[in-house]
Amino acid sequence: MELHTLSTGTLTKASFLQMSERIAPYADAIHVREPAWMAEDTRRIGNDWTFQASLIINDKTPGARESGGALHLPEQATAHSRAVGRSVHSLEAALRCEEEGLSYLFAGPVYPPLSKETKATLGIRQFELICRSVRTPVIAIGGVEPHRIKALKEAGASGVAVIGAVFLSEDPARAACELRRELDA
Repeated sequence: MELHTLSTGTLTKASFLQMSERIAPYADAIHVREPAWMAEDTRRIGNDWTFQASLIINDKTPGARESGGALHLPEQATAHSRAVGRSVHSLEAALRCEEEGLSYLFAGPVYPPLSKETKATLGIRQFELICRSVRTPVIAIGGVEPHRIKALKEAGASGVAVIGAVFLSEDPARAACELRRELDA
């Protein structure tokens, strides 16, 4: 199962790179989602990227579409040739995205997120329905913690994506390592 980590939306380029270096040994992909960055920071991040985890740039980050890197799209964004993934929040949205040829879909929030307040969650049953209804690998996002990984695996998750569980942790490397252990168990 894959581990995707997402930045918090409050990091500088330097702090993002510093934290990424610590968590890259445990993550399959590290997403930069920094709406306050300058487009130049986004374009340069790929040049500074030397870590084994893949770098994916969220479309909400200024300069994302001009960066030349892999792109993650929000549910309502227009398609793009460099898009490797998209966020979805319902079965209907997942089915609409099925024909885009994406490498993965983020489905969620499955549980209440650690990084933001929201009342709407998919829940494990709706998440499982999405996993069983599409051919595209589905990655769980929203409230993912180590003790929930077994249930997500049983529901059909191809991986998990986290913001708060790693980037907001006191020890991001240890948190990523713990998630990796649970995913590999």
